[in-house]
Amino acid sequence: MEDSGKFSENTEEETSGIVEIHERVKHRNNEKKEEFPPVHYQPFNALEELRAFRKERRNLSPQEARVRFDLLKQRTLEQEQGIANTTSLLHDICYANATVTPDLLRDIVEEAAESFQFTEKQRSEFLRVVDEASERHAKVEIYKELPPEELYELCFKKRPRGAVQVLPGLVTLHIICSEREDYLDAAVYSQTKGTTAPTEEDLAHARRTGGMALREVALPELRRIITIGDTDSVLHEEQHQLNSLFVPLEETTTELEVLRKVLGVNGLENSPATKEKLLHQLLRSQRMRWGSYFGEDVGVDARARDEILAFYSNSALPDAIKKELTEHPVYDYKKILEKLIPQRMQHALLLFVSEKIDGKSRRMEVSDDIVNPLVQEIFEQEYKQKLQEWTGAITQLEEKGYTQGEVLSHFLATPVNTWKRLAERLPDKRLFDKMP
Repeated sequence: MEDSGKFSENTEEETSGIVEIHERVKHRNNEKKEEFPPVHYQPFNALEELRAFRKERRNLSPQEARVRFDLLKQRTLEQEQGIANTTSLLHDICYANATVTPDLLRDIVEEAAESFQFTEKQRSEFLRVVDEASERHAKVEIYKELPPEELYELCFKKRPRGAVQVLPGLVTLHIICSEREDYLDAAVYSQTKGTTAPTEEDLAHARRTGGMALREVALPELRRIITIGDTDSVLHEEQHQLNSLFVPLEETTTELEVLRKVLGVNGLENSPATKEKLLHQLLRSQRMRWGSYFGEDVGVDARARDEILAFYSNSALPDAIKKELTEHPVYDYKKILEKLIPQRMQHALLLFVSEKIDGKSRRMEVSDDIVNPLVQEIFEQEYKQKLQEWTGAITQLEEKGYTQGEVLSHFLATPVNTWKRLAERLPDKRLFDKMP
């Protein structure tokens, strides 16, 4: 079939089927979303309890303080375990492609929330996961009815050259292309969002991959649902889309907040030391949280977290995961983003920072000669140290007697930059196994 790069002509029957599907999705999107019901139990907020303990500690005897603190620590660990167990259960249900209703999933969340006294924010986040999973599943059920070639065309705005197969999961549609060029067209379309002509770098990146979980396709309603690749890549790419449901409640930091933290209330001191501190903080926050180059607010650290969880879910060993993320060019985020990182930082400086020179205020400017060595330090040297830390946290929990499923349940529920601390804090299960 000739590739024109445009929509092909659909028959009247085909067009009617596509319109019907769009109408069903539109109707579903317009349905009124139910508000989460109010909490009917007493939530346990570990941070608030810790603040209260610190205020009251001076009025307690050392023994009373120790008892109170140990109880607080125990309740916190129990709640963390409850969050991990609930995350793991919901994840396993989705991964097993089980036939369940949204009401059953909500009941699971509500029972866990009451048992472990989730905060309102924690409970709402789990209910959001249920709603998102239910929404994606409903769209999968609708769009899996389309012939595979038509689904491909709707997603990537061109007819495939060869045969296409679609494997539906609970919350994913995996597209298998018989022609490598069809796979590359789909991958590049998602990378560029179909708005710009692909560069040689875009094509080279796509050629190095064997499967992708796509964030962007031509149909917004199929965002985070489509995966592409061969049959061997189904589980790994599906894992990425499932991981996107369970994004932890990470602290988010805007450029302005970072700048205020560094500069304080008095503005920028005109000194090299303060400027260097500012640039370090901006670049580190860019690596950890910003990442809008990927089409959404997900930083490089979060991308690595997603890959680690996907590889580990498929039984890859921690050292092998670190080697893959360190050596495979697909995961060389510094190289992929090397032109965009300085641009993003310069944009933040232009918007928010001024400095006084000869008594006059002007927008701060920093040359690439200053920025590039810091990019090397933070996005390569420091990042590789972090990869060792994150995969090492998996090893540490395994050495404490935790199973693969238990490790995943804890780390699916937590930001990657807290894994090391969590692994150190969780008790050694082997000690309990030896107890009479």
